Amino acid sequence: MTLESAENVLLKIQDNGNGFELENTDFEGHYGLENMEQRTKDINGKFNIKTEIGKGVLIEVFLSC
Repeated sequence: MTLESAENVLLKIQDNGNGFELENTDFEGHYGLENMEQRTKDINGKFNIKTEIGKGVLIEVFLSC
C-alpha cells in the first residue's frame, strides 16, 4: 500500500504468475475480481487491472481519503 498524499491511497496487488487476456476472459462463476471492483466503486474509488500473458497481474485500487 502506498500513501500517495494526505488525501489519497493507492493499494497495489501484484503477482508474477501466468497473467491472462483481460478482454477475452469470462468471469462467469468467478466473482473475486468482480467483487473487488464493485466494492471499490461503492466507496467512490477507482479499480484497475493490468495483465499480460506471461507477465502476471497488477491490480490497483485508488482511494480518496
